[in-house]
Amino acid sequence: MRRLVEMNLAYIEHYEASNLDQLSVKSYSKSDGGIKTCDLTLPIGLGTFMQQIVERNPLPIQLNTIVTNIDIPNDKNEPIRITKKDNRHCLTKHALITISLDCLKASSIQFTPPLRDWKQNAIGQIGVDVGITISLKHEPTYSPQKLISFEEVNQIAHKKLTKSKCKISKKKTSASNKVEEEEEIENEFDDDDKNEEQHQLDKRYSENNTTNEDEESMLIDEFDFDVLPEVSSSTVNGMRIFDSIDNCQNESFFSVEVNGQKKYLHKQTAN
Repeated sequence: MRRLVEMNLAYIEHYEASNLDQLSVKSYSKSDGGIKTCDLTLPIGLGTFMQQIVERNPLPIQLNTIVTNIDIPNDKNEPIRITKKDNRHCLTKHALITISLDCLKASSIQFTPPLRDWKQNAIGQIGVDVGITISLKHEPTYSPQKLISFEEVNQIAHKKLTKSKCKISKKKTSASNKVEEEEEIENEFDDDDKNEEQHQLDKRYSENNTTNEDEESMLIDEFDFDVLPEVSSSTVNGMRIFDSIDNCQNESFFSVEVNGQKKYLHKQTAN
């Protein structure tokens, strides 16, 4: 019975290519996506082989040693020569060579005789790259109270766009604004007296906006969501009439008087 148990345990080690003490108790027998067992059977891994060599033959271990050449003689009776970067040599009867793929692709170790063509072609076709991962350590953890929702992010973006639009509109020269306002006011009103009065009102608004351009720049707080202009509107004969507008929108509206009250007419509908 003991031999039967050992045989089953040996099969698990053979299948997983590792010792039992290095396998996960919960995951070692999980399915491999429906692949047949015989297609995944692997010989015992090099880790186990190296462990047995170290246990049976206590050999010296040289750390921080860079190997540059490995000479394998044709005569099996001659020793294998391993050359280090400092031009020192090691002679050995047997050599177990495990080299990382990036070193093979870079040809940092020269083999004599060279590797066979099919091995070199296989090494050249395998893709490999060096990945650098940078981890930042944060002492305090993020609390849910400090996180904002996607809706709040959209509102912040909308505020930034509104601020940018207002600043771009303010960059127009006062001279060009006066010319545009005069032409559009003349087309809008037939009565000369009302046209002159309207022109004077728009001129004063334009001068005030030019003088106080720096003072009117919008300072938007990061989490202040009440910056959008509150505008009330009404419809008169198919035109949009606004009771109030934001300061940065003065150049897009005419100032008119309707029933004795000051209103704002959008230029796009003033025709």
